[in-house]
Amino acid sequence: MQAGFKRIWEALGELANNQSIHYRGTSAIDFTTTTLPHHGDYGWQTADSELQINCSGVIKIVGGGTGGLNNVADFAGAGLEDDGTNKLQVGEGPGIDVTATDVGVGLDSVLLSAGDGTPAAEYATLTLACAAAASGGTIWLAPATYAESFTVPAGVTVVGLSRADCVITGAVTVSDGTTLECLSIVRSIDDAGACNGVIEGAGDITATLNDVYIKVENATGEALAVYMANGGRIDATLTELRAPTGSAGYAVDIASGDFVHWSGKAIGTVAKLPYRKA
Repeated sequence: MQAGFKRIWEALGELANNQSIHYRGTSAIDFTTTTLPHHGDYGWQTADSELQINCSGVIKIVGGGTGGLNNVADFAGAGLEDDGTNKLQVGEGPGIDVTATDVGVGLDSVLLSAGDGTPAAEYATLTLACAAAASGGTIWLAPATYAESFTVPAGVTVVGLSRADCVITGAVTVSDGTTLECLSIVRSIDDAGACNGVIEGAGDITATLNDVYIKVENATGEALAVYMANGGRIDATLTELRAPTGSAGYAVDIASGDFVHWSGKAIGTVAKLPYRKA
């Protein structure tokens, strides 16, 4: 979603407490003037046409004159154009889904947004999104199962749209300033090595888990929902950690560092001993 579309959604936000606002122009009207309510800086002009912005998210230009859309160059590259018949055309873009009859803010893959919240690109996998992410960015997960292990870059937040429906089945390595939010990590293996859910990355890092569910099971080796060995700190809120099976199962295994479990549950294979610290 580029600058032009961002302005549209800002306009919709201003109309959040209204059902709709209709304005019919009888002459060329500059929508950047201060004479119109909710005018903002949207760069549109109409003549004898109707501009409709409805809270349902539908945006229409209804022909009725020859004004059409002017100042379209202001939206270059944003998927908006005047086709010469007074129609507003909307193209697919990051976070924008278009069907035969509807346009809406959608998410049918992994969406990466920049630090200012503007959607930047969509990716088929979390691994690709992490490779493109920069500090301050956010990776949004559509409800799906993500069968991949990956490292979240420093300063990047990964957010699921539903903790129950956004499920990662690989190990997630967190970096300094990383946040995981509203998602699940569920793993089950049969391996002599450890089955880890979240792994502390290298360096003296700080990371955050918020509203995260982690369950790891290992038929042969250890099961460790969170593993820390690099001297950093991880804070967890509203987070449930389970390691119910394994030669040894721990909600948190700390070889070096600090884990602060502010709220949630912690379950291991040994009753009342869900944490292990060297």
